Amino acid sequence: MKKENNNSLWLRGLSIFVFMMIITSSVCFIDKTILKDNPKLYAFIIHLVISIVVTISYLFLHKKLSLFAEILKSKNENESRLLDAIRKSEERYRAIFDSATDALILIDKENGKITEFNHSLLKLTGFEENEILKLSAEEIEDTPNNNIKVLLDKKEKNLFTTKKSITFITYLKRKNSIPVKVSATLNQINICDRDYLLISFHDISEEELISMQLQEQMHFSETLLEIVPVPIFYKNKQGRYIGCNSAFEKLIGFRKDQIIGKTVYDIAPKEIAEEYHKKDQELFEKPGIQTYNWKVISRTGEIKNVIFYKTVYINKKGEVIGLIGSVIDLTEIQQKNRELKLSYERWQRTFDAFDDMVFVIDKSYNILFSNTALKKNFYGEFVDGAKCFKIIHGVDSQPDSCPCKNVFEDGLKRNIEIFLNQLNSYFDCSFYPVKDQKGNVEQVIHIMRNINARKKAEIELTRSRNLLLNQNKSLVKFTDAANILTRPLDKFLKDLLIELSTTLKITYASIWFFNTDKTKLSCAYQYNANKSRFDNSSEELIVKDYPGYFETILHDKLVSADNAHTDPGTIDLLSSYLIPKGIRSMMDCLITLGKEPLGIICCEHTGDHRNWTIEEANYLISMANIVSLYMQTSKAENTERNLLHQLTKFNNLLSYTDVGIMVVDEQKTVVFINKTSEIFFGEKIKNILGNTCPEKILNNKNGEISIIRKNGKTGKAFLMAEPCSWEGKKAEIFTITDITDLHNN
Repeated sequence: MKKENNNSLWLRGLSIFVFMMIITSSVCFIDKTILKDNPKLYAFIIHLVISIVVTISYLFLHKKLSLFAEILKSKNENESRLLDAIRKSEERYRAIFDSATDALILIDKENGKITEFNHSLLKLTGFEENEILKLSAEEIEDTPNNNIKVLLDKKEKNLFTTKKSITFITYLKRKNSIPVKVSATLNQINICDRDYLLISFHDISEEELISMQLQEQMHFSETLLEIVPVPIFYKNKQGRYIGCNSAFEKLIGFRKDQIIGKTVYDIAPKEIAEEYHKKDQELFEKPGIQTYNWKVISRTGEIKNVIFYKTVYINKKGEVIGLIGSVIDLTEIQQKNRELKLSYERWQRTFDAFDDMVFVIDKSYNILFSNTALKKNFYGEFVDGAKCFKIIHGVDSQPDSCPCKNVFEDGLKRNIEIFLNQLNSYFDCSFYPVKDQKGNVEQVIHIMRNINARKKAEIELTRSRNLLLNQNKSLVKFTDAANILTRPLDKFLKDLLIELSTTLKITYASIWFFNTDKTKLSCAYQYNANKSRFDNSSEELIVKDYPGYFETILHDKLVSADNAHTDPGTIDLLSSYLIPKGIRSMMDCLITLGKEPLGIICCEHTGDHRNWTIEEANYLISMANIVSLYMQTSKAENTERNLLHQLTKFNNLLSYTDVGIMVVDEQKTVVFINKTSEIFFGEKIKNILGNTCPEKILNNKNGEISIIRKNGKTGKAFLMAEPCSWEGKKAEIFTITDITDLHNN
């Protein structure tokens, strides 16, 4: 740029020189014309000198003026830079001043007024800017001993004889609140030959709170360590103990004051201490969590097997400065484990001895424990850990109606009966909740008891009751004297066989009569239930062909063969009679006339073999007695005397039946009772007959009552009442059937 200026300057000088030469040449031309006598060379030299002088003068003056202009411009630029630097410095100062976390104020020492303050002061005190400016330096402090006032006192000049700062604790006013405790640092500064006080206020109320909390936390930690039953210790990096709890003191047999400041070599044998030191160094070299089994020898020489759990602790800089460790005494744990194992084994053996299936279920329906009974019935050792609904029910998800689910929800024990197709049995299932300390159900104990026998007995009891009811109705129907005497023999016997077949649900019901010498049985009537008709049977059984059968029926009076193909009393009939007719089970009862055998009444069942019950046998015996009664009455003369005589025989006959019979008239008076009822009630007939019927009879119609059996023991009987006619008047006939054996089964 300077070179360009010089070139321009010389160009302008050359232009001036040429211009001056033209002017002087013109003047010389004019002068030559006017002054013809002046020499031409002289005039040219004069003009040349004048031009050079003028040109040099111009060049010199222009250079000076340019230099002055440059100096003036440089001065203006320097002043501008200085002002800009001052402005930026002020901005930086203000930014630093306002961004300071501590509250700052600048006080004019001469008048004590606040001249500057930052935003932290507004935040700390809660005042607005205009409110701060209205306060004096003394008014911003809220303490009886006004430190700022003392420092502003002109008499106290000796306070600032040195340039050291002054620090003190004081309180600052807060708008609409309690004063805040601060640490104040005061410095004296000079600005433009004027003294000012710069004061910074640091809020220490929170720090004091933190310090208090820290002390409380340390106290809490120390207290916590003391109550923790696990031995705990901590060392510095030099391996010296700096603390421990009471449990650690008890473990090694030394007091805390005997431990702190010591190393492992001071409190343990060398071989033990060497291992401790080695493990400590390994932990310091490779920080983390260290676990290992070792042993501790106490002050008394007692050796204990222990587990060490150790880790390092660091300072704020992240440097490892020590370690902390805990000790688990395995000696007691091992003993407890042995005891627990023995207890578990006893518990396991106890539950394994149960016939009931026992298992424990968690909230996820996993089987945690099961006894031998469950394992035997299902999948052995694979039961534990499996889902209960998978094992018990064979399904892939828990049913909504599962009692276990309900027990987990409401915590109430439950009991249900279920039938498992897998085991083809009925089970009584009990569910017991196991609760934690908060009362929440965490496990369920499930007990399954096989009640198949009981359930079958109940079913059988119900069936027997129904059978007894039908049997008693049947007996009542055929024990009415009027019906016995008014029906012809043929119709009476046929009606009886139909009733017998219907009640016992058998295929064939028949009546056979002996010949005179009892060597042959001839079929009189045979009812075929499958065809609902009477067969024209002319079958005969001869004693020489079937000696075993004849001997049995005449001697025992009752043949009850569940499997007639193998029973000794009926095996004679197998090839010629049983197989051709498809008969599997038989029950025959002897009909007597007095002591003389008259014939048999026969029940025959086809298909699978049938288990005849005591109730069915008693019913058949009763029907045989009724036939016997009818046969006796049918031979008697039809006279009143003979009728009374036959009725007496009828009464005598009923006295020997196993079924108790009692007739009660409309006035609830007992007008008839047989010998069996006398035994059942433990009273003589004379004490019952003609008296009011016992309340337990009247109140338990068609129900169960307690009786005294023939053996003198207490038993159960089924009571049934049916309306009847007695001596032309309305009455009720009660039949009492012993069902004690059925209950016991």
